[in-house]
Amino acid sequence: MQFQNHFNKIAMRLKENLLVEDSLQKSIQNNIHEILHLTDADGIALVTHENVFTHGHTPEVD
Repeated sequence: MQFQNHFNKIAMRLKENLLVEDSLQKSIQNNIHEILHLTDADGIALVTHENVFTHGHTPEVD
């Protein structure tokens, strides 16, 4: 129960923060630490059109 409350709190804050920016890409980049914390991930890759944004432990970009 405590984990779910913690998860919900982070998810709500992240949702509010993501809606502030004009673009989803910029929003994700500005909130990358919260996303990593929420997903318990070591890294994240965001691919849009021809742009690749990585943060943390991710494979090499070719």
